Amino acid sequence: MANEVVLGELGWWTLKARRDLLRLKFWGKIVCSMPSSRLVKQVYAHSRARYEAGEKSRWCAYTHTLLTELGMEEIWQQGTLDCDEKAWDTQLREKIHMREAREWSERMKAKPKLRTYTTLKHELIFEPYLTHDDAQARQVMTRLRGGTNELRIETGRYPITNRDTRLEIHERRCLLCMSGEIEDEKHFVLDCVEYKDLRMKMFAVVQTVLLKEKEKIEDVMKTEIGKQQVFGALMGVRGEDREANAALRNAAMEFCKAAMRRRKNIVVTYLDQKT
Repeated sequence: MANEVVLGELGWWTLKARRDLLRLKFWGKIVCSMPSSRLVKQVYAHSRARYEAGEKSRWCAYTHTLLTELGMEEIWQQGTLDCDEKAWDTQLREKIHMREAREWSERMKAKPKLRTYTTLKHELIFEPYLTHDDAQARQVMTRLRGGTNELRIETGRYPITNRDTRLEIHERRCLLCMSGEIEDEKHFVLDCVEYKDLRMKMFAVVQTVLLKEKEKIEDVMKTEIGKQQVFGALMGVRGEDREANAALRNAAMEFCKAAMRRRKNIVVTYLDQKT
């Protein structure tokens, strides 16, 4: 599983970001509330004077660079804070989160493996489906979202045995429905006829909570835009209605778990394949 998926699903920062937060909180404490009689304050004042005189001071140099990266150069030049430590903490968390979200998004776009994830995940926040009671359903959903699953779009990327060769994307076709379509996450969730009966219950939820009164799921599924809308809603793209989001999420997790179990039984038992 790519690090970006782990961080994205849990809404976590990198360890560097956590260290940066602690550093700047400590800096704020030094310049704002620590008395001049403290040795730490005296050491900081001496180090900063050396740094501003052009001499080396790794701690001051990194702190200055960090504040500049966060758009807080004026605060460094000011040398003190206009707010209390609690407000400083809140301000830092907002700035660092913005930086982390931007860098996380850039790293995701550079990884072809996350082709589906980049269309589903747009914010660096915790995903509610991870609180679902069914551990197996959570696992299946995470692997489908994150591109680490048993579908041919993923397993065809690498040879399984010495006799196999890497498959090009157009060669990673579904072995179950034999429709000639690539077996990717969207095909698995929306199109493969092998799971048509399992999909009916999920589509009933989509019809009820996602589509407008005169819209029919059959008509929506005829267009690529409609498919993308349904796929995104089922796989975690948030709408404004929390109850609707939860209903769609639960229906998708139930379907994906059952469909993946059926796929495994067919591929491993009947087709005697590993992919």
